[in-house]
Amino acid sequence: MLHTSNKGEVAVLKIELAANLKGYFVNYPRNCHLPYDCIIDTGKKLLRTQIKYLARKSNKGRSLELVLSSKANKRALYTKDSIDLLLIYIHSKDCILCVKPARFHNRN
Repeated sequence: MLHTSNKGEVAVLKIELAANLKGYFVNYPRNCHLPYDCIIDTGKKLLRTQIKYLARKSNKGRSLELVLSSKANKRALYTKDSIDLLLIYIHSKDCILCVKPARFHNRN
């Protein structure tokens, strides 16, 4: 079983691989107190990206529940002003879910 920090690292590596395969560049900030984990450079846009790892299935197997709060402030919600993209690595499916701001802006 993976430790929490290892799960996050797996998610980062899976997403970095997927981005590289699309020809995107992944850049990591030197400051760890930012609301995003990396910046993905698509060649046209720079996307402030938060990365999450999801291991558990839901009770019914059809939906996933994820509480979205920043590391720095457990009650603060992600907004379109703080991140541009939320990428969730779903371990049980070995896939990446892309969530755009309309789905997470000021929601938990």
